Amino acid sequence: MSSGRWNPSGLAAVAISLVILSSAPFARTELSPVERAAQEDEIRASALRYQMLRWSTQGDRAELEARNESERRLAKELNYRIYFISINGKDPGNDFVKRFQDLPREIRKVSQCKRKRRFLGWVVDKKTKQNGIVFSADSIRWLTPYQVEVDGGYHCGKLCGGG
Repeated sequence: MSSGRWNPSGLAAVAISLVILSSAPFARTELSPVERAAQEDEIRASALRYQMLRWSTQGDRAELEARNESERRLAKELNYRIYFISINGKDPGNDFVKRFQDLPREIRKVSQCKRKRRFLGWVVDKKTKQNGIVFSADSIRWLTPYQVEVDGGYHCGKLCGGG
């Protein structure tokens, strides 16, 4: 990405495997099931926040750096203003969604989107019909008591996704 151009596939590589280190008091072996679930929610939220901030930052930059009208149209089309969240293929709770209210995009639950039936199958908001992108955080594998791997990624159409 040294040329300054927007490369969403680079986001997928990061989103595939996110390793998070935690301190000894929060190691999974010392947590009750309720505490562990809360910690895993925090881990998923961190992974999602990273993906969403990276996508919005790169998209905003691509719009600003577009060299011609064609690049501007493409950058604007891929710089989604609505983000949908999926946790293990389902809607997160309202409190989980509220964690992202400070981001510079509208954040909604995955059930509020659908896939267009046209050729590219873009993800769209059911209400506004605006294109959007689904960010997901799914299973968490504990590699050690201090490291995890998070499955997840993004999806915005048949030819747009990673993770």
